[in-house]
Amino acid sequence: ADGARALAKALHQGVIFTLSSLDLSHNLLKNGGATALADVFLSSASSTHLLTLSSLNLSHNQIGVKGAKAIAEGLTANTSLTLLN
Repeated sequence: ADGARALAKALHQGVIFTLSSLDLSHNLLKNGGATALADVFLSSASSTHLLTLSSLNLSHNQIGVKGAKAIAEGLTANTSLTLLN
C-alpha cells in the first residue's frame, strides 16, 4: 500500500501531467492502495490530468470488494477509460 500511496500522492500533486495508460498488475495491491488511487481519481474529476486515462490494469493483485468499489466510484468521472483489467 505504501507504493500505491506514493504514486497516488504524485498523481494528486500533478507531478504526472497526463496519463493515458497505467499498469499496476502484479504489485500486491490491497484495499488500502486501491482506495488511495480511487481518492486521486475522484479528486481529479475537477482537473484534467487523469481524465485522459484510457487503460488501467490492476489484474493479479489482492484488491478485495472494498477496494474494487472504491476504484469503481473513483472512475465515474472518467469518460475516456476503454480498458479496465
